[in-house]
Amino acid sequence: MVRVVKKLNNNVVLCCDGDGKQVIAIGRGLGFTPEGEEVDLASIQRTFYDANPQGWTFLDELNEEMLAFTAQITDFVRDWLPYQLSPNFAFILADHLAFAIKRMNEGIHVRMPLSYDVEQQYSEEYRIGAFVLNRLAKTYNVRLPETEIAGIALCFANNALTGRGAYHAVDETVGMSFEELLERSVAIIERAIGVAIERTGFNFSRFATHLSYLYNRVVEGAPLESGGPDFYQAMCDEYPDIADCAAEISRIFRTELGVSLTDEERLYLMLHINRMCSKEGPMRRDQASS
Repeated sequence: MVRVVKKLNNNVVLCCDGDGKQVIAIGRGLGFTPEGEEVDLASIQRTFYDANPQGWTFLDELNEEMLAFTAQITDFVRDWLPYQLSPNFAFILADHLAFAIKRMNEGIHVRMPLSYDVEQQYSEEYRIGAFVLNRLAKTYNVRLPETEIAGIALCFANNALTGRGAYHAVDETVGMSFEELLERSVAIIERAIGVAIERTGFNFSRFATHLSYLYNRVVEGAPLESGGPDFYQAMCDEYPDIADCAAEISRIFRTELGVSLTDEERLYLMLHINRMCSKEGPMRRDQASS
């Protein structure tokens, strides 16, 4: 016996089974079953136990066919990994791939300057990412660029269960990837400073690497101790536009990952933003506002 607790979309419902366990059920038209009523078991195509849909914003656009694909991928590669994956992972990967396909169809190309670093640091996940890309091409005749391998690899790595039974991602209901954080951060800087960031440059690579270390440090629950507040405030006073960029990126960490960055972490962000946006030495105030 499975009863509907909440409709998530027309084909996805949150249910409670006979043992009182929470389960997400997928099936055509299940969302039209009134809350509290039993679900026709013959209508259920797939179930997901322990997944937590709180905070999910992509369910209205969820592609059930893509979800079935990522669920099969998750089951298939489970034994390849030395850790367990978040119960939410099939949903997160489905959303990630659907968004990547949408970007490609719209002619939006996302560069991944850290692909080599990802391949070295997450070699098994990178191998799986290549496998997923290949299976996607064979199943749907969709050929995503090879740069997406790194994004898929990070999707696995960022939703791994640690030995302590906690997720690497601070907020597993969001599952924000580093790739998304990087793109949103660059968009913030380009809009605020009024420049087009050269993504093949050394300073961009250093910024992206720093943001990657910050992301990993935060999701592991080990932020820097706050220090040097006088220097931080002096930097804010001298370069207000750069400070605004760091503050907006910090808000992403707080709203999407549930962690507030320290003044020292913001300071390092500002230094890297400054270096990336300035071709010669420290950025002048007139450069920041141009």
